[in-house]
Amino acid sequence: MVSRNLNMTILFGIIFLLAFKNLKFRFSVPHDAYLSQETAKQVRGLFTILIFFSHYVSYFTKHNIGKYDSIYMDIRVHLDQAIVVPYLFYSGYGMTVSFLKKGRTYIKSVIRYRIPRVFLSMVAAVTLFLILKIFRGEEINRHQILMSYIFWDSLGNSNWYIFGILGEYFIFFIAFLLGKNTSKGSLFSRLTTITVMTCAFVLWIKSQGKESWWYNTLIMFPVGCWYAVFAKRIGRAVQQSHTTYLKTVIMLSISYCFTFFYRSQGLIWYSLWIIAFMGLVLLITMKFEFNSSVFRFFGSHVFSTYILQRIPMIILTWIGWMNNMPYLSFWIALLCTCLIAVVFDKGTHVIFRRTELLPRQATIHK
Repeated sequence: MVSRNLNMTILFGIIFLLAFKNLKFRFSVPHDAYLSQETAKQVRGLFTILIFFSHYVSYFTKHNIGKYDSIYMDIRVHLDQAIVVPYLFYSGYGMTVSFLKKGRTYIKSVIRYRIPRVFLSMVAAVTLFLILKIFRGEEINRHQILMSYIFWDSLGNSNWYIFGILGEYFIFFIAFLLGKNTSKGSLFSRLTTITVMTCAFVLWIKSQGKESWWYNTLIMFPVGCWYAVFAKRIGRAVQQSHTTYLKTVIMLSISYCFTFFYRSQGLIWYSLWIIAFMGLVLLITMKFEFNSSVFRFFGSHVFSTYILQRIPMIILTWIGWMNNMPYLSFWIALLCTCLIAVVFDKGTHVIFRRTELLPRQATIHK
């Protein structure tokens, strides 16, 4: 039983004690480092680990969860879909900042490089899951295979997020493609278009009968886009003094707690809750600098570690190790995920170079 052999709370604590050992407090006021690529990479790495834990424990039934395991399970239930919020926020933020720096050149690169890379990476991942299912002798119908390759169905992989983020990329491309006017008014109208189209996208997915996790966090992409425009003003206003910063933390914490209790009442409340959640994450990064090699690794291999981590978990469950040797299986799954991610990213990088899906002198930031 897991309650005798596995304690997710202890594993959770060990990983984060190692990861947080180089945490530094920032005294400078104000600064913009909380939005740097390195900070975003560290935060994404942190939440990728959280997703690994969440996926791993999903292979055990509720009666396998012991008294101490329930501590981690409470954290998992509390976070819910908030663990993917930083991905969407930083994507919207980063793409808008890139547009502000490069203009229409960047918009062309979205359709020329970014979307094809994500699509082909996911196609490769789906193929790996298909091979695994065939190897295990599972029955798969053609319709399921076809739908899996357009990410509307799954062969065991996390398809919903890629479907959603590709939709957001297309929305971003469409909104910024039209017109050459780069004035502030034009920018606001484009961001409004992204927001409205995202809401329509969410309602459409919901109308198709998909589970709530398919769509209840997508609003964070346009939130990231809007934040990119006002980031400097907000950052400097919040950080003008320690008193102002503390007041902001208190007000946002109250908003977080209030919206948390109403998040099950509908999409609007849920959206307000995840916005407050991301706001608290930003406030933390304003004062605390993460410098973890663990976070950095996972933050550098987000796509591959997120999408492919279920492969070793499925295999370990298939051979019966997950329930019989849960501790050993945990470390095997973690190590195999890291190895698969490195090999996968190197392989796709070579393919993208040869097919000219990477700009010259460019590196992939997933």
